[in-house]
Amino acid sequence: MEIGRRYARLYGMSSYQDGCGIEDLPAAGTNVEALKDALPHWGFVVESTKNPVQSQIEQDLQISAGKVTGDDVFLLYLAGHAFLDEDHEDIYFATRSTYYKRDYEQYCYSLAAALRALGKIGAKLKVLVLDSCFSGAATYLPGALSAGSARSSVAILASSMRTRPSFAVPGEPLSRYTGALVDCLGTFVRSATDPVSLSMLAEALLREMRDREGDQTPEHLIRGDGALPLLKRSTPPAPPWAHNVKAAPAEAGRSRLTAPAVLTGGGRKAGSSYSSFLRSSAARGPGGAQVVPNAERSSMLDATPGAAPERGPEPPPPTTRQRPRS
Repeated sequence: MEIGRRYARLYGMSSYQDGCGIEDLPAAGTNVEALKDALPHWGFVVESTKNPVQSQIEQDLQISAGKVTGDDVFLLYLAGHAFLDEDHEDIYFATRSTYYKRDYEQYCYSLAAALRALGKIGAKLKVLVLDSCFSGAATYLPGALSAGSARSSVAILASSMRTRPSFAVPGEPLSRYTGALVDCLGTFVRSATDPVSLSMLAEALLREMRDREGDQTPEHLIRGDGALPLLKRSTPPAPPWAHNVKAAPAEAGRSRLTAPAVLTGGGRKAGSSYSSFLRSSAARGPGGAQVVPNAERSSMLDATPGAAPERGPEPPPPTTRQRPRS
């Protein structure tokens, strides 16, 4: 079956607000870097952001909904700390706009919102890859099915069961699940397998995770045609997204922040609540994440903090709710 273009949006939350009660997670940043290097060789045009605020994710997915067509493949990747709600019906991803751990429903990006956004993207195949604690909850949400349609297939590849943590192993640059994903992509390269269907990748991931030590069992859900070619070798690698815009000139050694809205002549696209942040002289992307070895294993929920990456400017403090008392 013919596929148009392949698009991927990657988000890794590795650095959080000081005093918010959430520890940094360096592996989430290196996960994004590894996938950003690997996916273009399989036909994907990639947009990646480390340590986004919640509004940026929402605006990025709105842009994707207007750009992706019914013949395309769209992949959304989220990695970082996540919190399971009391009813075990939704999980919330902590972002740079998360101020207080106890108020995760207000300050985190919910999985239900991600599924609603995915449902508005009219791709032939939509894949949501989650690397966080409790990510298997995604396969039980009603939105997991409504994210697809009669003309599209949807898959959720979750790193762990809905009541279990996901692990980032100290001393290893990647988390356990994303490391398995990157290894699977490399195995397909070495075996000259091309194209690679959605079902082939899901089965290879399960086998790879079984071969790794530790108590972490992925949960996968495929609705629709699992034989669709998710990966197809691309030489040369696919180009970057056409609407990428770099913010203020970056200093040497620092990566640049890509904008979710098009900036022209120092102005801003109408309706972009994120543009004031981008116009700030301090608008810089995060630097490379660093892993500090530790004797104890750590989970994606309670990871031992390593050397924190460079941070961009702090988002403005909340105005609608008072700071909770400790």
